[in-house]
Amino acid sequence: KTIKVQGAWDETLLEGKGGYSAVARELEPGMEYCAHVEVLCKIHGAVKGEMEKLSLPPTCPLVPAPPAVSGKGKTWIKLRWTAPNGRGEAISGYKVEMGEVGRTDGSEGPSDEVHNIVVVYAGPETKCEIKGLRPGVLYRARVLAVNAVGESGYSEFTSVPTASTVPAAPNQPFVAQVGLEWMLVTWMPPQDDGGAAVDSYTLEVHDGSQEGFMVKYNGPENQFLLTKVIPGHKYGLRVKARNANGMSSFSPVLEATGVCGPPSAPGQIRQAGPPSPLSPQITWTP
Repeated sequence: KTIKVQGAWDETLLEGKGGYSAVARELEPGMEYCAHVEVLCKIHGAVKGEMEKLSLPPTCPLVPAPPAVSGKGKTWIKLRWTAPNGRGEAISGYKVEMGEVGRTDGSEGPSDEVHNIVVVYAGPETKCEIKGLRPGVLYRARVLAVNAVGESGYSEFTSVPTASTVPAAPNQPFVAQVGLEWMLVTWMPPQDDGGAAVDSYTLEVHDGSQEGFMVKYNGPENQFLLTKVIPGHKYGLRVKARNANGMSSFSPVLEATGVCGPPSAPGQIRQAGPPSPLSPQITWTP
């Protein structure tokens, strides 16, 4: 005997000899199939049995393909994906997870580690918009599908970087060292570089004149030696940072006073008035 199990599209899925059962493999869950048994003999030839309908129970959806970026800004990203095969049940929704890429141990250098993974979307659409992200940060996102049976596995991650922006304003500068007629002004890099490396700083100084703040330094260093400082004179100091996207706003203003040194020697002593052996009168210039 030769037993054939055929699909509704008349393709042989399994062929075997000498048995009363057959197993058809790699069928699609939730699909309806038709099968019949065909007996071949030397006398009567082929004898076909009645066609029977076979149904497989549905199961979880197939894993979706990774989501694609359909739009992005400094603090938002739009994602889109294609619905996978529901495998016998209509897909009722999706979940999207997203996390940041980078190191969490404080060490330097590139890293593919994805951390702070959270669900950013759960719903029936095949697209979503995620807001409230940080500029210039590389995120990774993945999606799964849901039907009445359960959830598929998650797709592979997709890299989704946000656009970079200008840096945040640096903190208030400070005077690291001071001397007679000079002060070393120092500042720290901004806490948020906007997603692009800071390449220069601008230091402005206000000496109380009508000209207002004047640029004293523009360059990559985070300190500047300010000279020709007038002892006891008050100065206003502020700094801003620059990256490829432009300048940050200014830091808070630091008010610093030039250090006061000892006075210079008085002028020459001179006799004042007529000479007197008991009470001479002398004078000098400051």
